[in-house]
Amino acid sequence: MSGAIDVALLRSTEIRKGVPMPRAQSSRTLDLPFESMDVGDSFEIECDIDYSSSTRQLENRIRSAAYRNGKRLGLGFAVRRIDDYTLGVWRTR
Repeated sequence: MSGAIDVALLRSTEIRKGVPMPRAQSSRTLDLPFESMDVGDSFEIECDIDYSSSTRQLENRIRSAAYRNGKRLGLGFAVRRIDDYTLGVWRTR
């Protein structure tokens, strides 16, 4: 199957001018303390009541933030699910 788009599925291709673009979401808005952690330090993050898609999305954002900050700072971080409601982040190196 080619990468062609079924035209019947398109709602509108109207060009709009002057529409402000939404701010990009970033791990910086999570305000996580990666830079101030020492090896062996950890923090916990409470998640939703159930393991819903929004909880998985938050978990993915935290894992991505740990990876990006580890690369940026030259440090190592590990993210583990402690239970159904809590994630833990550890500095490993």
